[in-house]
Amino acid sequence: MIAELELASRLVGRVVLVGVGNSLRGDDAAGCLAARRVTERDCVRVLVAEEIPEAYLGAIAAAHPDAVVLIDAVDMGAEPGSFAILGRDDVTAGYVGTHRLPLPVLMELVELETGADVMLLGIQPSQVGFGAPPSAEVTAAAESVGDALERVLSAGCTAAVGVTGALPC
Repeated sequence: MIAELELASRLVGRVVLVGVGNSLRGDDAAGCLAARRVTERDCVRVLVAEEIPEAYLGAIAAAHPDAVVLIDAVDMGAEPGSFAILGRDDVTAGYVGTHRLPLPVLMELVELETGADVMLLGIQPSQVGFGAPPSAEVTAAAESVGDALERVLSAGCTAAVGVTGALPC
């Protein structure tokens, strides 16, 4: 509930959600799974970027967002399925990613390009082995995160226009 209150205070105006992860690497699919639970609206753009979120920088900037939320599996040393709202400095400290461009660098680029409030909603993975399905804990957390974002964003927007995304997760 505390995370939901923080999201409600930060997700104002135009919002872009970016689901990040690789559906072939178990819990690394968490960000995409969460993003797919959110309905795109006139003030909310949902992008499912998989493992190349940097390819969506143009689409993010074109939305002229006030806030950008990257959702990804992040090893925070917590219990599997735990989640937290992280800033770029929080991520930089111990971030080890599976993406071509490290998320802290992407966060900085998005910030510079858009002036938006950029945050990472990190979900603690249990396993990211190739070919493994997402764990039950992380699947449940992705559903909780997606549902919380849906509640927060539906309170501020009403016109649904459909979910977008390039690749399935």
